[in-house]
Amino acid sequence: MTLNLSAQNKVYKHYTTEQGLPHDITYQIIQDSQGYIWIGTDDGLVKFNGDTFTTFGSEKGLTSNFVIDVLEDAKNKQFLIATWGRGMHVLKNDSIFKNEPLAKDYSKINKLYKLNDTLVYSASVSNRQVLYNLYTHRAFPRFFGYENEQLVLKETNNFKKQIRDINCEFIKDKLYVFDSELNIATENQIKGLYTFDVKNYKKVSFKGTDNLCVHSITEQNDYFVLASYTTLFFYDGTKFLEKRKLKMPKGKIIQMQLHQGKLYFVFINKANGLRELYTYDVRNNFITNVSDKLIIKSSISDFLFDEKGNLWITTYGNGVYQILNTNNSFYDASYFLNPNLRDIASLDDNIITIAPNIIYAIKNDTVVTSKRIPFHTETFQIQNSKEIDVIVPNKLDESYKDKLMEYHVVNKSHNQYYFKFSEKTVVITGFSFVIKENDKVVSKGEFHALKESFIHNAVQHENYIYAVFGRLGIFRLNVITGELINWTKSLGIDANMFIDIEKKGNTLWIAANNGVYKVFNDEVVQYTTKNGLLSNHVNDLFVDAHNILWVATQKGLNVLKDGNFYSIDKNLGQKSLSVEKITEYNNYLYVAGNRGLFKMDNLYPFQKKLNTHIKITQQNTNFRIAVINFINPNTIKIQYQLNDDLWIETSNEKLEFKNLTEDNYKLVFRYKDGLSDWSYTEPYRFEITKPWYQQLWFYILFILSISGVLVLLVYHQLVKARKKNKIFQKTLLEREKLQEDLKNVRHQIAQDFHDDLGNKLASISMLSNLSLKKTEKQSDLYPSLHQINKDANFLYTGMRDFVWSLDYKNNKLREVQIYLNDFGEKLFEYSNINFKSVNNVAKSNAILPHYWNKQLVLVFKEAMTNTLKHSNATEVLFSVYLIDNTLEIKLEDNGVGFDLNFSGRKNGLRNMEERIASIKGTITLQTTKGFSVCFKGKIRE
Repeated sequence: MTLNLSAQNKVYKHYTTEQGLPHDITYQIIQDSQGYIWIGTDDGLVKFNGDTFTTFGSEKGLTSNFVIDVLEDAKNKQFLIATWGRGMHVLKNDSIFKNEPLAKDYSKINKLYKLNDTLVYSASVSNRQVLYNLYTHRAFPRFFGYENEQLVLKETNNFKKQIRDINCEFIKDKLYVFDSELNIATENQIKGLYTFDVKNYKKVSFKGTDNLCVHSITEQNDYFVLASYTTLFFYDGTKFLEKRKLKMPKGKIIQMQLHQGKLYFVFINKANGLRELYTYDVRNNFITNVSDKLIIKSSISDFLFDEKGNLWITTYGNGVYQILNTNNSFYDASYFLNPNLRDIASLDDNIITIAPNIIYAIKNDTVVTSKRIPFHTETFQIQNSKEIDVIVPNKLDESYKDKLMEYHVVNKSHNQYYFKFSEKTVVITGFSFVIKENDKVVSKGEFHALKESFIHNAVQHENYIYAVFGRLGIFRLNVITGELINWTKSLGIDANMFIDIEKKGNTLWIAANNGVYKVFNDEVVQYTTKNGLLSNHVNDLFVDAHNILWVATQKGLNVLKDGNFYSIDKNLGQKSLSVEKITEYNNYLYVAGNRGLFKMDNLYPFQKKLNTHIKITQQNTNFRIAVINFINPNTIKIQYQLNDDLWIETSNEKLEFKNLTEDNYKLVFRYKDGLSDWSYTEPYRFEITKPWYQQLWFYILFILSISGVLVLLVYHQLVKARKKNKIFQKTLLEREKLQEDLKNVRHQIAQDFHDDLGNKLASISMLSNLSLKKTEKQSDLYPSLHQINKDANFLYTGMRDFVWSLDYKNNKLREVQIYLNDFGEKLFEYSNINFKSVNNVAKSNAILPHYWNKQLVLVFKEAMTNTLKHSNATEVLFSVYLIDNTLEIKLEDNGVGFDLNFSGRKNGLRNMEERIASIKGTITLQTTKGFSVCFKGKIRE
């Protein structure tokens, strides 16, 4: 099986509406002087900082959301916007406006160019060019066409030869004009190349193209390239060098740009009209279809190289692509049957890598072959140039042999390591070692006694061999003396699993499941996520040809430089969530991970690189933070320090410090990303001062003034108070007398009710009861007598509660508690329910507000009666507590409870809630375990 790795391996980002782009149809793209990317879309103008798309549309003043082009006018700190249907707009201070309405016949604008103080743009396809003065805001429409085989500009459209459209390119302060791809008919085409100076067109002679239709031009360091259809013309200055006809279908090469020895251009295929992006390597005459590599199905509308060399591509319907300026590649499930790669190594001119049960051989970026292993295996060891050992610990009794290209593949139960000293050789197999001198065994033994724990890795350092045995630790063997110790245990390194060890100079580095350890002269330093590691669980260590340490972790790839760890993540093409193994071959690092193979350019030593640009704008105590990063924006960290305080991390775009104490302040920002160290801004200074109305002199004057006014007011109030005090004392005496009279009246009414009405009701009840006993149940009088008896008993009971609550003496809390307690004891006396009562009000003198005693008595008598009738309980607890003026009365039983939503009992519960609401208390009814009624209310002692 052969899989080609050369297609679709570029590291790129794709931005669509899913990432925040307002529309997937995009047009021209520029980078402004601050570093922001600006993109015209079918739904407004977009400003991009690498992380956030900011859209300027109709809400900002744009009268057409179809933005075809944008141009920065840095001198006037504004942007000029070309729209389709509503002319040219100006963006300044985040607001869009039009200085003068433009006529409808040139409101559809294709492309903007700025010559000095004049804006030049084409109006639709009506052979019209508009000149717009940026200071007078006046537009001058002109017509272009052919006269005497010369392109000219006039105020009227009376040309013998009409030109439908023109293309322009701005190069070194000159605006070059040439034929448009829209000019199809021969009589409407432009021959040769022109420059334009706002007034006239002037023909420029480039040998070989004077009588040809030129469709694009580009320049770099006075090296010009012109294109006519699919033929390229090369010039040194204006000196002709050569021409090359590219092997391409019929069509036109438009919009070219030279970059790093390659020519990038958009090609319009005549057959289908599709616009695709190509690269042409001028040195080796090699053409690459970039659109095919990125599987871009839409036509290309524009492309741009930003200041960092990243390529941006806009499309008519597929959003925006950003190809990073790197030689890194990533190969995923498109290239591997199983991309979950676990191990990797180089062998001859090949890269050998393994996924569970599948081993691959890669040569020249192509999977030349793969082989399935009949056992579960995730690692291998290259013993020599002819043999690859796949490690299968659980299949010791079955032998396996196969071939991968010219290499023999066999199964082994463990790794084997060979070390050569001056006169001795050491062989480590599984967990045993043998030391030989002149082919004679001088010493042998075992590192440990646990038979199932085989060696993971081993390194030689001075006269020692350091062997890794997983959870058992790392053992050190002295080859000279034969001394063997558990080295990590002796150093006090505490980890559950030791995974790898590497030597870097005179320093040993250890990979464990709790970070990376550096050991130098038996001094140990531990590195964790606090030091920049992506994960504390480390899978592999690798020292490259530049003596730089690379770390494979469960959450990505790290590199150590100058004592700090930096992250190589998906922004640079490393897409695996978990990185397993690292190797190096032919100036590239190869990194195996759970999502595929990452190939990283390692021709030069890793260099720290800040990809973040930060701009701080200060307005008094307010600060605005603007950040640009197109490589790894998700790794940005920003901190600030106020005076000499601790650094504080922030993700806010705006900071405000107006609430600080009065003082002079110095504010410093620092920032970094995953590939850089901290960078510091200049200090920003501000002063917090109190306003005049908070100054000391103002407070003194204010206090003296207020004091004088208060003295006068106090004196005046004292005089009035003396008069009011006499009236008040008299009113108090009258009120006390009225209250005393009211108490006597309430007491007398209660006594009269009890003596008169109570006695009569008791007499009726007794007489009706005697009559019932003497009357047979079959008698016609029995139902009437029974009803009289029932009503008399009900009235007598209700009258007792009313009379009791009427007496002012029963407003005391302890009287209510005693009344309800007595009622409960009598109610449950002959039942199967054990009635208990607790309280803390026996000695309380608290007086209940008027009307409380009656409502509380009625509510809890109702609750006790319901408990007796319906609960099937064995115990009921009645409690009364007064704590911090909060009264809590609670009745709870251990019965079966009932459904609070049952319609048969809603009226009774509603009456209880309404009684408590009338005294402004709260009542809680619960029926999870038994049934409970709890009242709470505030009273005064």
